[in-house]
Amino acid sequence: MIAGQIDCVFRCVCTGEFHMVDWKRCKKALDPKSGSEYGRTGMPPCDFLVDNQFSHYAAQQNLDAALLLDNYGLRISSMWLAQFHPLHHRYTVHSVPVFLSTAREMLDICAVDAGACHLGCGCGFVICAGIGNGATSANCVTALPTRNAVLRSGSVSRSPRRLRSPP
Repeated sequence: MIAGQIDCVFRCVCTGEFHMVDWKRCKKALDPKSGSEYGRTGMPPCDFLVDNQFSHYAAQQNLDAALLLDNYGLRISSMWLAQFHPLHHRYTVHSVPVFLSTAREMLDICAVDAGACHLGCGCGFVICAGIGNGATSANCVTALPTRNAVLRSGSVSRSPRRLRSPP
C-alpha cells in the first residue's frame, strides 16, 4: 500500500506538538484540485479524493500519521508537503488535510486482505481496534471464515471493510 519512510517529524519546543513534513522532488505543481475536471476519484474509502499526485501523497501521510498514533501514541498536529525541483526557482509548501479515520479504514482493509493486525501488537487477530500504546487482543476482532461478517465483542457486523477504529 505504501512504501518508503517518513521524511521528517518536527517537535515544536513551545507547544510540544509534532509536525510531519514530506519532501517531494517533482516538477509538476502539487495541486489538490488538479485533474478534478475529469471526475476521477479514489476507490472507497478514498472516494472523496481526486485521483492526482497530491491526494496520493496526502493518503500516504495520513497512513503514516495513523500508524504513529496507533503504534507509538505520537499525535501529529499538522502535515505538510515540501516541493523542491532544480527547475523551480523556489520551493513550495502545501498543507495536507487530515483524514485519519479513512487511513485507519484503509489499514483495516489491508489487514483483512493480508490476515494480519496493522498495529503489530502481537494479538494474532485480523483487525485491531486498539489505540495508542498497550493495545491488547481485547481491542481486536477476528474475521469469520466467510469474511462476510466480523465478530466484535460478541456482536456481528456485516462487513469487515466498514469497521473503523475509535477516534
